[in-house]
Amino acid sequence: MSPDAFRKHVIERIEASIEHAERELGRALPRELAFQWNPGEAPRFYGGEIADEIVRHVFVAEDKIYPCVDLGPAEVLADGKLLIIGLRAGYPLAPFGKNWHGDDGPFILIYGQRLADQVA
Repeated sequence: MSPDAFRKHVIERIEASIEHAERELGRALPRELAFQWNPGEAPRFYGGEIADEIVRHVFVAEDKIYPCVDLGPAEVLADGKLLIIGLRAGYPLAPFGKNWHGDDGPFILIYGQRLADQVA
Protein backbone atom coordinates (compact mmCIF):
# COMPACT_ATOMS: atom_id res chain seq x y z
CA MET A 1 0.00 0.00 0.00
CA SER A 2 1.37 3.41 -0.93
CA PRO A 3 1.60 6.28 1.56
CA ASP A 4 -1.17 8.15 -0.29
CA ALA A 5 -3.48 5.13 -0.21
CA PHE A 6 -2.73 4.64 3.48
CA ARG A 7 -3.51 8.32 4.17
CA LYS A 8 -6.88 7.85 2.46
CA HIS A 9 -7.47 4.76 4.61
CA VAL A 10 -6.65 6.80 7.74
CA ILE A 11 -9.22 9.45 6.81
CA GLU A 12 -11.87 6.77 6.15
CA ARG A 13 -11.17 5.05 9.47
CA ILE A 14 -11.35 8.31 11.44
CA GLU A 15 -14.82 8.88 10.00
CA ALA A 16 -15.75 5.23 10.66
CA SER A 17 -14.67 5.64 14.30
CA ILE A 18 -16.93 8.68 14.68
CA GLU A 19 -19.85 6.87 13.03
CA HIS A 20 -19.25 3.87 15.31
CA ALA A 21 -19.42 6.10 18.39
CA GLU A 22 -22.55 7.83 17.07
CA ARG A 23 -24.31 4.48 16.60
CA GLU A 24 -23.28 3.26 20.04
CA LEU A 25 -24.12 6.51 21.84
CA GLY A 26 -27.19 7.48 19.82
CA ARG A 27 -25.97 11.06 19.27
CA ALA A 28 -24.48 13.06 16.40
CA LEU A 29 -20.89 14.18 17.00
CA PRO A 30 -18.94 17.19 15.67
CA ARG A 31 -16.77 16.86 12.58
CA GLU A 32 -14.34 19.62 13.54
CA LEU A 33 -11.52 17.49 14.92
CA ALA A 34 -8.46 17.53 17.13
CA PHE A 35 -6.11 14.56 17.54
CA GLN A 36 -3.55 13.40 20.06
CA TRP A 37 -1.64 10.24 20.79
CA ASN A 38 -2.57 8.66 24.13
CA PRO A 39 -5.00 10.37 26.49
CA GLY A 40 -3.53 13.46 28.11
CA GLU A 41 -0.41 13.65 25.93
CA ALA A 42 0.59 16.71 23.94
CA PRO A 43 0.76 17.99 21.27
CA ARG A 44 -2.59 18.05 19.57
CA PHE A 45 -3.05 18.15 15.81
CA TYR A 46 -5.90 19.72 13.82
CA GLY A 47 -7.52 19.47 10.39
CA GLY A 48 -5.31 18.04 7.64
CA GLU A 49 -2.46 17.57 10.11
CA ILE A 50 -4.36 14.71 11.73
CA ALA A 51 -4.07 12.19 8.88
CA ASP A 52 -0.47 13.23 8.24
CA GLU A 53 0.44 12.70 11.90
CA ILE A 54 -1.15 9.25 11.99
CA VAL A 55 0.58 8.22 8.75
CA ARG A 56 3.91 9.47 10.12
CA HIS A 57 3.61 7.24 13.20
CA VAL A 58 1.95 4.14 11.75
CA PHE A 59 3.20 3.78 8.15
CA VAL A 60 6.91 2.95 7.81
CA ALA A 61 7.04 1.45 4.30
CA GLU A 62 4.66 -0.13 1.80
CA ASP A 63 4.97 -3.52 3.50
CA LYS A 64 5.69 -2.27 7.03
CA ILE A 65 3.03 -0.68 9.19
CA TYR A 66 2.24 -0.91 12.87
CA PRO A 67 -0.60 -3.45 12.79
CA CYS A 68 -2.64 -2.44 15.84
CA VAL A 69 -3.78 1.11 16.61
CA ASP A 70 -6.83 1.98 18.71
CA LEU A 71 -8.49 5.01 17.14
CA GLY A 72 -11.59 6.98 18.03
CA PRO A 73 -13.30 9.89 19.69
CA ALA A 74 -12.49 10.50 23.34
CA GLU A 75 -14.37 13.69 24.23
CA VAL A 76 -15.81 16.94 22.98
CA LEU A 77 -13.40 19.72 23.92
CA ALA A 78 -14.46 23.07 25.40
CA ASP A 79 -14.05 24.69 21.95
CA GLY A 80 -16.49 22.16 20.44
CA LYS A 81 -13.89 20.08 18.61
CA LEU A 82 -14.14 16.31 18.80
CA LEU A 83 -10.90 14.92 20.22
CA ILE A 84 -9.75 11.75 18.47
CA ILE A 85 -7.26 9.59 20.36
CA GLY A 86 -4.73 7.17 18.88
CA LEU A 87 -3.08 4.40 20.88
CA ARG A 88 -0.41 2.46 18.97
CA ALA A 89 0.29 -1.00 20.38
CA GLY A 90 3.83 -2.36 20.45
CA TYR A 91 3.43 -5.14 17.91
CA PRO A 92 6.19 -5.58 15.31
CA LEU A 93 5.82 -4.06 11.85
CA ALA A 94 3.78 -6.08 9.36
CA PRO A 95 2.21 -5.70 5.90
CA PHE A 96 -1.20 -4.03 5.61
CA GLY A 97 -3.88 -6.64 6.27
CA LYS A 98 -6.76 -7.62 8.51
CA ASN A 99 -6.55 -6.64 12.17
CA TRP A 100 -7.58 -8.86 15.08
CA HIS A 101 -11.07 -7.38 14.86
CA GLY A 102 -11.42 -8.53 11.23
CA ASP A 103 -11.27 -5.08 9.63
CA ASP A 104 -8.82 -4.03 6.92
CA GLY A 105 -5.85 -2.12 8.30
CA PRO A 106 -4.46 -1.51 11.74
CA PHE A 107 -7.25 0.56 13.27
CA ILE A 108 -9.44 -0.78 16.06
CA LEU A 109 -12.41 1.57 16.47
CA ILE A 110 -12.96 2.84 20.01
CA TYR A 111 -14.61 5.69 21.87
CA GLY A 112 -13.90 7.06 25.31
CA GLN A 113 -15.93 6.85 28.49
CA ARG A 114 -15.59 10.61 28.92
CA LEU A 115 -17.38 11.07 25.58
CA ALA A 116 -20.10 8.64 26.64
CA ASP A 117 -20.57 10.61 29.87
CA GLN A 118 -20.69 13.93 27.97
CA VAL A 119 -23.47 12.85 25.62
CA ALA A 120 -25.52 10.90 28.17
